[in-house]
Amino acid sequence: MPDSWQLILVGDGSGSALDRPSGWAVAAIEADRSLQLFWGAMNTGTVQVSELMPYLQALAYYGGRKEPPRDGIWEVHLVTDSDYLFKLGRGDYSQGPTVRLWGTVLASLRAQGFSLHWHWRRRETLQLNRWADDRSRKARLKLQELS
Repeated sequence: MPDSWQLILVGDGSGSALDRPSGWAVAAIEADRSLQLFWGAMNTGTVQVSELMPYLQALAYYGGRKEPPRDGIWEVHLVTDSDYLFKLGRGDYSQGPTVRLWGTVLASLRAQGFSLHWHWRRRETLQLNRWADDRSRKARLKLQELS
C-alpha cells in the first residue's frame, strides 16, 4: 500500500469499436480499508474510453459525495492494466485520437484537488483487477443485449 493516500482505484474497461457498446468496473479502497464497487456501460465507446470511465465514475462519486481531506487534496492511486491509460495518465503518451480530450479531463481532475498516481499491473495479476475485468465485460454484454 502507498504511504499517503485516500483512495486506491483498481479498474478495467471492456470495449472494441466506437460504434459498439462498452463497459467498465472499478473497485475503490478507502483509507479506512472500506470497499466501494462501481460499474457501468454505454452504447458506444472505444476500448480507450471504457478503460478511463471506471476512474471517472469513482472520482465523480468521491468528489461530489465525500468530504475532502483536510488539505483539500485527494491522494489517489489508480491501478490499470492498460498501457495506453497508464502512459496517458502519467503524461508520457502523445499519440492517438483522444489524447487531447483525456489530457484535458485529467488536468481538470487535478485542478479539482485530485492528485493522481498511476500504476500499471499485468492483466489478472490482482484479484480486484480480475473482478473489474469480469464485471466490465458483463456490463458491456448486458447493454449489448438491448442494442
